[in-house]
Amino acid sequence: MDFCSHLVNATIGSTNITWGQATSNLLSADFKRDSYLRPDTAGALLPWIYTIVLTIVHIPVVLIRVVRWQAVQYWCLVFTFFTIVIYIQAYISTAFDASKVLVWTPLILVIDAGSMLQVFFLIVEAKKESVEDQIEDVEKNLSPLSPSPQPRSIELQDRNSQPPENANTVPNTEQSEGSSNLLAPESSNEGNTAAPAIPPPAAIEPDPVRRRAVIPDGFFSSGAVANAKGQRRWYRDPTNYAMISAAVLFIIVLVLQILGLVKAAQATSRSPEPPSTSWCSPLFQPFGLAAVDGNCNVYPIDQSAHRGIGCIHIPGQWQQHWLKGSVAGISIELVTELIDLLILSLVNGRRKIFQAVKLKRPWTTMFSGLVVLIVTLIYGFNYSQYLPPGLTEKVMVFMDVQGPAAYAGTLTGGGLRGTIIGWNDGLFESWKATYFGNWSP
Repeated sequence: MDFCSHLVNATIGSTNITWGQATSNLLSADFKRDSYLRPDTAGALLPWIYTIVLTIVHIPVVLIRVVRWQAVQYWCLVFTFFTIVIYIQAYISTAFDASKVLVWTPLILVIDAGSMLQVFFLIVEAKKESVEDQIEDVEKNLSPLSPSPQPRSIELQDRNSQPPENANTVPNTEQSEGSSNLLAPESSNEGNTAAPAIPPPAAIEPDPVRRRAVIPDGFFSSGAVANAKGQRRWYRDPTNYAMISAAVLFIIVLVLQILGLVKAAQATSRSPEPPSTSWCSPLFQPFGLAAVDGNCNVYPIDQSAHRGIGCIHIPGQWQQHWLKGSVAGISIELVTELIDLLILSLVNGRRKIFQAVKLKRPWTTMFSGLVVLIVTLIYGFNYSQYLPPGLTEKVMVFMDVQGPAAYAGTLTGGGLRGTIIGWNDGLFESWKATYFGNWSP
């Protein structure tokens, strides 16, 4: 090899074959065609097609959460539960291996943490407002100075009631003889005097014991008083289950974030060097011993005949960047969650911005969550189209089949298919034969 003359007399791996012997038998270009290079198990970021679906779902949900959060509260609970299951599965399968950080990094969880905070605090606020409104109605309905009569009211005095027998009668001397007193009953044959005139209502001093108490029909039977005092049985209210679920799911999300932060920090502090990652291609199969790229970097080939590919190990610079990014990103996300926690717990629920949108929303986690999705989408697409850093497209593969030989080839990115295979294999690696079949690694 002209471009790697210093390797001519060196042996290939553990064999006694030198590079010079292999290059002396250079096979024709038709022996091997160009092929792709894809990440091995857990070496791929979330496939960009998955990220697009998540983004399409989250954008309208975020908008609805701003204006009518009640319409999507149960959807948020279900989606957060699904996301938690995925990340627990990723943690178990990858065992927090630094080379597999692209699968287990919990950066996307920030949007779920914000949604659970919102569901919890807004349900609490709605319950508080409901109780206050009911208590206000109770106080209003039981007011002694209620101006308008209501059903089931206690009258001050019945107009048709007869005066007591020992009551003194006072004749009406102010009426003229020819006028008729409409309020006086007809005289009996025994010569009873006329009934006393009833003074105007304003002249009546209300008796504190006999004040008007206005009670609406069905008030006690409807359970409003019990509701107002918080005595309604909690298990009959479905929002209580939503509130408790939101609190539990938020705690789980927070634990997953902190666990991911600790593991990423430990990985970055343990070694300054990038972790070794595996990349596979049919170009290295079936008899390849080693590959040399245009920079004269030598990569021993691990054969995986049952998968029809051979794999090489490359320093994982992408993984190293994501380990450091996870430490910084999760730390920032925890701060945004604290900010939203303060907003949701301290801001008045009726306060609005721009006179239209309520301020009591998890603004920072919603914004940062969408930013994380967009960043993941961009990097996921780029990783699927390009080779890992440090590896050139042109490579020379050396093999030993009835004598040493070599052939040249060109590598390209693994595309969406390669990314899906690498990410799915990493996510379900712990399922062993259930996922991989009988040839499970």
